[in-house]
Amino acid sequence: MLVKKLSIPALLLLFAIAPVFGQETQSLGDIARRLRSDKEKNTTPAAASPGANPATANPPQAKPQDAGTAEKQLTVTGQYAPYATREEFNLHYLDRYEEGIRTLFDQEKFETLDQIAGSARSTKAHLAGGFWTLHIIYVGLMQPAAGTYKASDNEWTNHLQRFQRWIAQRPNSITARVALAAAQLQYAWRARGGGYADSVTDDGWKLFQERAEDAAKTLIDASSLQDKCPEWYVAMQLTARALGQSKEMQTAIFEKAIAFEQDYQYFYRAQAELLMPKWEGEEGEMAAFAQQISDRIGGKRGDMMYYQIATYLNCGCDNDRGLNGLSWPRIKRGYIDVEEQYGESMENQNAMAYMAGAAGDPVYAEEMFARIGEGWDKKLWHKKESFQMVREWAHGATLTQTIEAAMKAADDNLQTPDGRKFDEKLAKAFAANYSSAVASCQKMSGDSFMIPFDLVLQVKENGAVEKIYVSIQTRTSLCLSAQVDKGIFPAPPKPDYWVKVSMQAQR
Repeated sequence: MLVKKLSIPALLLLFAIAPVFGQETQSLGDIARRLRSDKEKNTTPAAASPGANPATANPPQAKPQDAGTAEKQLTVTGQYAPYATREEFNLHYLDRYEEGIRTLFDQEKFETLDQIAGSARSTKAHLAGGFWTLHIIYVGLMQPAAGTYKASDNEWTNHLQRFQRWIAQRPNSITARVALAAAQLQYAWRARGGGYADSVTDDGWKLFQERAEDAAKTLIDASSLQDKCPEWYVAMQLTARALGQSKEMQTAIFEKAIAFEQDYQYFYRAQAELLMPKWEGEEGEMAAFAQQISDRIGGKRGDMMYYQIATYLNCGCDNDRGLNGLSWPRIKRGYIDVEEQYGESMENQNAMAYMAGAAGDPVYAEEMFARIGEGWDKKLWHKKESFQMVREWAHGATLTQTIEAAMKAADDNLQTPDGRKFDEKLAKAFAANYSSAVASCQKMSGDSFMIPFDLVLQVKENGAVEKIYVSIQTRTSLCLSAQVDKGIFPAPPKPDYWVKVSMQAQR
């Protein structure tokens, strides 16, 4: 487990949102006011209802912004550098959006940030690929440009102090407080480090708890504001986890979250991660949750949520094993639905190529790699060698499957009378036209011994070769294949006809 249980008597009240079905759902303001009152009295508050089932409503989806729209929205920052190719821009446009938000923050353009976030919140805008614009805004605000662990103490101090100036200037800003809580939680993780619990020092745990409690206090303050934000719940989920709250308590927060905004995938991702063995779950519990909650949502929306959980948890991390028990066919269905609704995203395509590799599906992986080209996602693959290794595996495995299918088709054709007659005609034509080519290729290759191999040809209606494969790739077989590929043979019994030519060992 990556955290240890922490003793926080006062802040325990913050997370007392246990489900009591049949009660009327209370507002966040009511809960926050009651929590404050109970804290002062040192009593435990009553529980609140988790809210409605997310399957009971199906609101219209906001039209996603494409990468170009995202670029235009933040041109005020001057942070968009030109890319050599559209492919490169499409791969990095989320990063650039985050950078644009961070630049506005560094320039202390707080009103502009509130306007951008407010618009994203009210319209439920999505960027290409199904990413909520609002969430990407918060990602851009939660840490200094250098990152959680690489930023210096001075950079972190300036980053957090800037939030205080934002709140002082705009005290009713929900965005400022939720972003501050997210940043405080990242700051807590910086103190703790990213290793396992037994590697953390006592001082590290002490700072981690203090800073996580700061995040909790900020979220309490934010809950009393008139404006509400789904990202408040994400921050609450992650803060509850950091402070070692029980699985039951964290599940109650999740239920409250999806009652507030049923389609915010980041709630589901956080809850699914909680149920993994490295946190609070048992083996298979996360996969069961993903299936149950996606079935509960139902239809295409449920499949999309399943995919969005899968792409978050199968992340090129050390815990990835066989898609963490998730269903590959359902992941594919969900991805198709996401792309149909929100458009293409190279980040999603990289994720699907990666998961296809984990699922042992080279044909699907090959399709994704063809769409990706050289646009590999460093956050997922970490090293280009990893990307290339899976791509080469997919290509080789797909080619092998293709050749096996072609061989089978040729063998099946040979079982018919017409097939046997055509095989005899083709063998005579091959001997007449390519005997010298066989000897020439063997001589040019420098091989003293020709290893037996098969050529499998797909012959068009006019006798021209449509496709050609070799069973074993040697210098001789590839040389001969290149020559036969240009040949003309007798017309086959039907168009696109597969036939095999076996080359025997020769010295």
